[in-house]
Amino acid sequence: MMASEGTRFPYVLPKHLINIPTEVHSRCVYVMGVDQGPKNMGGCLIGYDGHNMYTTWEFFDNSDLTIKANLITINRDVPPVISMLGGDPERWQLTIFDADPPVQGILAEMTEEHRPWKSDETYRPKNLKDFTNWREETMEWINDMAKQNRLFFDAKNCDVLHDQIREALIDPKGSGNQNGKGWIIRDMWRGDHVVDAWLMACYCIWTGQLSLPLAGLRPSSVFESHKMAQDYLRISDEKRELSGNNPDRDAWETVYGGERRRHATNVEVGQTGWYSDES
Repeated sequence: MMASEGTRFPYVLPKHLINIPTEVHSRCVYVMGVDQGPKNMGGCLIGYDGHNMYTTWEFFDNSDLTIKANLITINRDVPPVISMLGGDPERWQLTIFDADPPVQGILAEMTEEHRPWKSDETYRPKNLKDFTNWREETMEWINDMAKQNRLFFDAKNCDVLHDQIREALIDPKGSGNQNGKGWIIRDMWRGDHVVDAWLMACYCIWTGQLSLPLAGLRPSSVFESHKMAQDYLRISDEKRELSGNNPDRDAWETVYGGERRRHATNVEVGQTGWYSDES
């Protein structure tokens, strides 16, 4: 393990940079973080399967393009990116934007131009004086996720972001000239814009703002579905012979890894945070 003294994310390790399998994306819903600015603009797409978090794609622009031009690009590109990775573009559920500068007017213009934003949107929360600090608490949760080996970065698309996060240092007094965000990120080209977008997207997952279909129960292929069904019948028959009771529920949980329910609905996943959107 890397030396953790003074490191902002000491549990984010080289092993967390992986080639994410296509089948993982078939289970994920997605949130996009956007740190918009007139000179620099960062974005980060995260997939979440109810247990693990997968940082899958990043966006950065420091050209003379306007915020609106970059938003049009992101809105256009995210669905095909998700599809290319193996996910369902319809599961892009949420985008969280920075609170400053405001983008509500730009989003309204895009809607009038018949290219509305393709997900729900929310905005960066504000800290409550002497009570909460959403950044610090989100970073604490991220470290816990990494410690449990539940946080991963796509090796093809997010290696630079992974390096930035691993190299970030603790800056409790804001001396790193990054507006008291609690970190020092020394990157002369990208700054902390993509990292900030990533942190906002993580906040949405931590506070339970995404929903998943009920299921770690959904098989990822027809073959897997058939195999699960055969395993279920085999285990059920074996338990019936041994016990003389009705073992269907135990067999279902053994094969599918969850409680059997006749009426599957959407359920909220994630943890509840302390914040509401105050932007």
